[in-house]
Amino acid sequence: MAQDGDNIVVPTRQGLSRFCLSDGTENLRVDLPQLGWRNGVTVTDDSYLLGNEEGFSTLFLRMVLSQISL
Repeated sequence: MAQDGDNIVVPTRQGLSRFCLSDGTENLRVDLPQLGWRNGVTVTDDSYLLGNEEGFSTLFLRMVLSQISL
C-alpha cells in the first residue's frame, strides 16, 4: 500500500485499486492479466509503479491512465 494525497493505493491480485481515505470509496481500478498482489506499489508525482509475479514492472500514468510495461 502507498498513500497518494487523500487516497490509498493498494496492489491487488490482478492490478491495483485506489480508495479515498475519508469515505473508503474506490475511485480507480486497474486490472492486469498477470498476478501481482504480493508486490508493493510505488507512487511518484505522475505515476504508479507496480510489479508482477513474473518480475515485470508496469507503469500507470495517473493523468492519462495509460499502461507501459517495463
